[in-house]
Amino acid sequence: MSLLGSRLTQKTLDYVNQMAVDVDLLDATGRLPNGATSATVTFTSSGDAYFPAVMAFAVDLYVPDLVTTFTKTASDLNGGDLLVGDLLEYTVSFTNTGQDGATNVVVVDPIPAGTQYVPGSLRVVQNATGAPTGTFTDAAGDDIAEYSPSCPEAGGGPCVRFRLGAGANASQGGLILPGQGAEVRFRVQVLPEAANSTIVNTAKVSYNAQTLGTGFSQEATSSASVTVVGFTLAGQVYHDLEPNGLKSPGEDWSDGATVWVKLLQGGSVVAQAQVDPGSGVFSFPGVAPGSYTLFLDNNDDPSDT
Repeated sequence: MSLLGSRLTQKTLDYVNQMAVDVDLLDATGRLPNGATSATVTFTSSGDAYFPAVMAFAVDLYVPDLVTTFTKTASDLNGGDLLVGDLLEYTVSFTNTGQDGATNVVVVDPIPAGTQYVPGSLRVVQNATGAPTGTFTDAAGDDIAEYSPSCPEAGGGPCVRFRLGAGANASQGGLILPGQGAEVRFRVQVLPEAANSTIVNTAKVSYNAQTLGTGFSQEATSSASVTVVGFTLAGQVYHDLEPNGLKSPGEDWSDGATVWVKLLQGGSVVAQAQVDPGSGVFSFPGVAPGSYTLFLDNNDDPSDT
């Protein structure tokens, strides 16, 4: 028995003569060119006759790999709790850890619900050797990146698109060789409808193998999903005895009836709170920014408005 031309000794029992059984592992590196569809194997003998029983054949394909390192993160630029109006910066990065070049490399990233794209924020921080980096325009057709309000890849929603690698242009991606990679960034602003929800964003990279032409794609979701914090809406009920629209001494709700304040949006009760019988104070925590109506009622039935 032999391993790559040398007798294999790591076996039990380690006989030189294996009693008519022989197994040999050979290295055929460089003998099969790319694109080959057949090969001829010849069995020879300089002494005894033998009968070949099994031939096993294994080939490592040389393909690009942007999948293993493809990652996406989100960062709240002003830190702290993420509030309506804050800016999120998304970063997408990858390295070609395969053994072949990746061609036509394109990253598409849909703008997540509850946010809007910040104009002028498209940046390529890292790119293949010789490929451009820096800030790029939002318009399509003039450089390697754009913002689109309607993307087929995003189900018709808005997205950003980066064509990366050497030779990339306004219509197709370029070449990223093994060991090279790219990093892109863009920003969105949090909208009122995102309050009290989790913003999740998923990017996708697509590319082809330089040698075989096979297509690949991979998605990555931001690992820093963030929860938007709402606001507390508070007030006080009192007896306006004068009436002048102002709370004066002696107009406390201390002797008032049990009442509830209902928070309505679009004609529906979204929250309700019992008024404190002593102070007349009420509050609604975690209220998303928007337009609401306060309704004072003598019951807590949400259908009674």
